[in-house]
Amino acid sequence: VHNKYYRKDGTKVNLGGGPSEHGGINWKAAFVDAHEFKRQGALATLACAWEQATSKRRKQLYARTFERWLRSRVTANPFVLMPGFHREAFAEFGGRYNEQQTTSYILFNWGAAVDSGMFRTPGALPDEFAFFFLKQYWFRVFNYTRLIGSSWRADNHHLMERGVALYYAGVQFPEFKRAREMEEYARLIILRHFDYNLLPDNVGSEHCTAYNYRCLVRYALPTSVARANGRTLLGPDRERRLKDWLEFTAFITAPDGRLVDTGDGAASSLALIAHETGAMFGNAVVKGVLGSLGKFEPVNPEFRSEWRKLKPLVPKDGSRIYPWAGHVVMRDGWKPGSMFLHSSIKSRSLYNVHAHWNVYAFTFAANGKRLIGNPAARTYGLPTGATRGFYFSMDAHNTLIIDDDNLKSHRALAGQWGLQPTRIHSAHTCLNAGSCDYASFTHRGYLPLVHRRDILFIRGRYVIMTDGITMDFADFNAVFDSEGDIRPHLYRQRIHFEQGVRAKRVGGGVAAHDRKTGAGVLMCPEPFENLRVNVAPNEYMAALDSPDFRGYEMADVFRETIGPCFFSTVYYPYAGDVPPPVAVTPLTPRTTPYRDDRHHAIRVTDGADIDYWFVQREMEKPRMCTVEAADVSLATDAACLFVSTRRGRVRDVFMCGGRRAELNGKRLEAKALEITRDF
Repeated sequence: VHNKYYRKDGTKVNLGGGPSEHGGINWKAAFVDAHEFKRQGALATLACAWEQATSKRRKQLYARTFERWLRSRVTANPFVLMPGFHREAFAEFGGRYNEQQTTSYILFNWGAAVDSGMFRTPGALPDEFAFFFLKQYWFRVFNYTRLIGSSWRADNHHLMERGVALYYAGVQFPEFKRAREMEEYARLIILRHFDYNLLPDNVGSEHCTAYNYRCLVRYALPTSVARANGRTLLGPDRERRLKDWLEFTAFITAPDGRLVDTGDGAASSLALIAHETGAMFGNAVVKGVLGSLGKFEPVNPEFRSEWRKLKPLVPKDGSRIYPWAGHVVMRDGWKPGSMFLHSSIKSRSLYNVHAHWNVYAFTFAANGKRLIGNPAARTYGLPTGATRGFYFSMDAHNTLIIDDDNLKSHRALAGQWGLQPTRIHSAHTCLNAGSCDYASFTHRGYLPLVHRRDILFIRGRYVIMTDGITMDFADFNAVFDSEGDIRPHLYRQRIHFEQGVRAKRVGGGVAAHDRKTGAGVLMCPEPFENLRVNVAPNEYMAALDSPDFRGYEMADVFRETIGPCFFSTVYYPYAGDVPPPVAVTPLTPRTTPYRDDRHHAIRVTDGADIDYWFVQREMEKPRMCTVEAADVSLATDAACLFVSTRRGRVRDVFMCGGRRAELNGKRLEAKALEITRDF
């Protein structure tokens, strides 16, 4: 109303000073600064403000501002069909600031104004302007019919432009001449996208969580339009699958109430999802998880009464794998202070679309604070060119980089939406089975090296991550296939801490502590050849020089050895200023000139408790193995085994893929759990 707006950093900007034919608005500055101006959400806001205003003076002010904005916007950047336009074109659709995706949002925002009381109340707007506005709206809708019959693409732009926008215009405004054709074509496009892009685990194919939810909205929006106009769009089976997809957003919500970040842009909060979509579909799981986290933000007024009647449902199990979408999440409760771990295991989701190179990247939260995360994902829209490739890379996420090889260079990653990120080759899990969750994954991006990561999530205590490197020279190098690889390899484990989490070296590890909440995590790598640790300010966040991305730190843990090997890292949460006394001891040290680890074991000591962790290379066909080290003798045929003792007495055993285990000659009583091969 006053030619002012706020930037993300809180700075108030005056957009006045433009030419009179542009309504005195500096549209060039407005368009450059934020795409919200291009999409014209302010017009829908002004129409809503007119309806809520109680005084005649305020209504007149909003109506005059609406007219000034609309007329000046059209004058400053008219819709111009470019000479080279083709229905497969993008920017050429309507000229600068009128490309197809932007115009999709303009159809929604202007359409909200056409449907508003301001437009439909006689005398609220001058008749000549109301007719001008309607003609401008019709003109853009008509040009959208040029997209009918375009080539099929599986991305969210195609769904939005050829599906959602056309469906909205065709159903909501049947007065338009080609409305019926738009509705039918758009319905087919929406259903085709749904059937193609919804994976077998009922999650959308965007691995990026921010865009995954945006795609969910692209089905919820036309569903709401269909309902309001007495139509059925998706049908009962597809709506059931959409409900499962909606519940996925609750499972990947960290205890701070926000979804994990796995791609371009900051992920949504579950409260916003409840407001926009959860309430419309009456999803009890979304309401239950939101309530368990202490989040009770208001929902859309249209659905508030039904939402209040809805009985919340908190899932019995907190851990889950979505093998096709590429997510595994482990938690020991649904409360704000619960321990939480999410790992990215990109498998069958779409390539080239907002997906970063984040093999096994993880998010860790405990004691009410997200401590380790993926802040580089939230920089979407800031870095460009080769710098954007820098933020796409393995370096910018919590990954294990081998021989300083990002798999794709920063410059190569800058184009083609990051090219094809490495996919996970196999996944095995044993979840919600007693005191622990277990998961194991492999990827072959570094062939001939094969990287396997095993995760043991010990509820209420800590997390162990074990990285295993094997070598596959078949059809790669005949000499190495028969003789083995005797070259040293450098393993760099990169960790990105969240904003305000301060890190320092402690012994051979890293203590990271949030001063505001007191929550912390102690990283304890087991002693290993050439082990060294580095802690520094986060160079990615610092390079942006943005007030939104200051106060980030990161750590690197380096190891170097020869041959197939295993090495473990313990992530131990704590509260307070002083990290706990945790010691990690290797029980399977190197015994040959170069490694050929067939199995791996460590001991974790944290005061009164002494724990043992064992994994072996042949997890699908484990064999009987014996570990002898100093005062410890461990024998088992399990693929993985965790034993917790206190003052010499066994208090917990978690065993997968085997039937027998002994500690210091005594048989361990434990339920033999099976490992599921997820793919």
